[in-house]
Amino acid sequence: MSSWTEPGTVSTISLISMAKGVDVSLLDTVSFQHITRILEVIDDLDISREAVEIPLSPASPGVVRRLPNGKLEIVVDADLPFDEWVQTLPEKVRAQMPDD
Repeated sequence: MSSWTEPGTVSTISLISMAKGVDVSLLDTVSFQHITRILEVIDDLDISREAVEIPLSPASPGVVRRLPNGKLEIVVDADLPFDEWVQTLPEKVRAQMPDD
């Protein structure tokens, strides 16, 4: 019998993570706090918030792409810890910016 599949049990990884104060859970919804952190990155890059769309559902893999309407779509990666993913966001956004 495995604690990985039994309903109502906590995995060993979760217990170790909770003991160390680390959240290793993967996303199923993009929260207001996540959006705030994404918008901080956008602000630092001097991009208008009106030029960005952030879906509330993460995807695997996440993506940063230019939409046909010209807006930048930022889809959070569901398989990566958010803190790790958001550190890569500035590079991904810059890659989608037009060369002037």
